[in-house]
Amino acid sequence: MDKSDFAGALSFFETIDEKIIGPFVLSEFHNSRAAFYEELAKSIENKEQFKVFLVEELKIAADPKTSNSSRARALGLMLKALVRGDDFRLSTIIGVAMPSSDKLMLVAVDYSKNKAETFRIMAASIREQAMVKSIINKAIIPPMILLPGIAGFSWVMATQSLPIMIKMSPPKVWTPFNQSVRSFCEYIAQYGVLTFIGFFLLVILFTWSLPRWFGFLRSRMEQISVSTGMLLFPICPVLIPFSIYRDFQVSILFSSMAVLLQSGMTLTECIKALIPNSSAWLRWHLNRILLSLNNTPSEYIDAFSKGLLGASLLAKLSSSIRHTSHFDKLVIKLGTTEGEQIRKQIEKVTKTINAMLLVLLGSVIMYLYVGQFSISNDLTDALSSRGGR
Repeated sequence: MDKSDFAGALSFFETIDEKIIGPFVLSEFHNSRAAFYEELAKSIENKEQFKVFLVEELKIAADPKTSNSSRARALGLMLKALVRGDDFRLSTIIGVAMPSSDKLMLVAVDYSKNKAETFRIMAASIREQAMVKSIINKAIIPPMILLPGIAGFSWVMATQSLPIMIKMSPPKVWTPFNQSVRSFCEYIAQYGVLTFIGFFLLVILFTWSLPRWFGFLRSRMEQISVSTGMLLFPICPVLIPFSIYRDFQVSILFSSMAVLLQSGMTLTECIKALIPNSSAWLRWHLNRILLSLNNTPSEYIDAFSKGLLGASLLAKLSSSIRHTSHFDKLVIKLGTTEGEQIRKQIEKVTKTINAMLLVLLGSVIMYLYVGQFSISNDLTDALSSRGGR
C-alpha cells in the first residue's frame, strides 16, 4: 500500500468516525450539555481562561476514576478547534461538539455583553426544550405500543383462526363487514412487515424534512389552525407536527434575538447575524422578514406575519406594539417570557393528539374483536342451520 492509498484509507475512517461514531458517542454529552453551559458560565465569572477550563475539564473526564468518554470527546473536539485557531469565536469552538439546535443561541453568545448570563439562559432554554420533547414523546409513544398488539392479533387471525373458518363456512358467512375484517387481517399477515418498514421510513423522511423543506406550500400548511389540523389529522397527520415544530423553533429564535438585541444590535443586524447559522427552513423565513423590513422598515408586524409566527403569537405582537414604539424591546420581552407559554400550548396540543391516537388505535382493536366475534357467531349459526336440516 503506497502513501496515497494509506491517506485515502485514513481519510475514510476519519469520515466514518466523524459522521457516524462521533454523533453516537456525543449523544450522552448532548443530553447533559445544559450542565456544561452552567459550568462554563461559572468559569467565565471566575475569570478562568477558556483554554484552561477545557484542559482541566478534559483531565477530569479522561481520568479513570471520573471517566466520561462522551464528555471527554466533546471537550477534545473543542480544544482541537481552539488550538487550530481557524476561528476564535465561542460559537465556532463550542459548536463543533454541540447539536445543530444550539447554533442560534451560540451565535448570541458571541455578541453578548454578559456571556455568563447568556450561557445560563441557554441552559434554561435547553431544559425547556427537553421538557417539550418529553411532552411530545409521552403523547406519541404510548399509543404506538398498541401497534404490535394490533399486528399480532391480525396475524394470529389470518394464519390460525381464519383458514379453519374459511374451510368450514358457507359463502353467506362472509358479509361485507366480516369480509372487511378478513381482508384486513390477511393484508397485515402478508404485508404487515413491509407496511411497518414503509411507515418507519416515512417518519424518518418527515423528521429529516422538518429543518430542510421550505417554501410557500410548507408555510401555508403551518398556518392552518390547530382546530382545523385536528379535524384533518386522520387524513393529513403532518399538519399539527409542522405547527408544533414552528412554535418550538420560534421560541429558540426569539430567545437568541433577545440576547442579540440586548447587545446593542438593531433588528436587521440581528436577523443578518442569525441567518448563516439557521436551518434552511428558518433561513427562508428570516430572508422573507429581512426583505420585508428593507422595503418597509417600520412595518414590523407585516414583516413577521409572512408565515413564521403562529396566529396567537402574532396577535400578541399586534396587541402589544400599540403600547410601545420600540419593537426591539417587545422582542426582548417575548424572548424571555414566551418559552413557557409555547410549552403550555404544545402540551395542550399533544394531549389532544394522544387522545386521538388512542381512540383511533383502540377503535381498530375493537373492530378486530367485534369482527372475530361476528365471524364466529355467523359461522356457528350457519353450521347449526345446516345440521338442523
